[in-house]
Amino acid sequence: MTDDARMRMDVEAARTLALWKERFAEEVLVAAREHARRENRSGSISLAHLRLGAGSAIVELMRAIQAGREGQNDAGKRAA
Repeated sequence: MTDDARMRMDVEAARTLALWKERFAEEVLVAAREHARRENRSGSISLAHLRLGAGSAIVELMRAIQAGREGQNDAGKRAA
């Protein structure tokens, strides 16, 4: 067993990681929808839209982490 496999994560870190993952997925979808709307195609979201959305989602997540909101899940509130 490697050292990495034996590593443990404390509860707060695990919860924060779960929030980051959720926020990233939400941000990707919000941005992908916007890209799809701008193209005004068939109303569907393509893999290309998701890729574009991921780029802006990375920036948004990084801003939230640097602003100290890393433990808060406010992406859904903004998207709603």
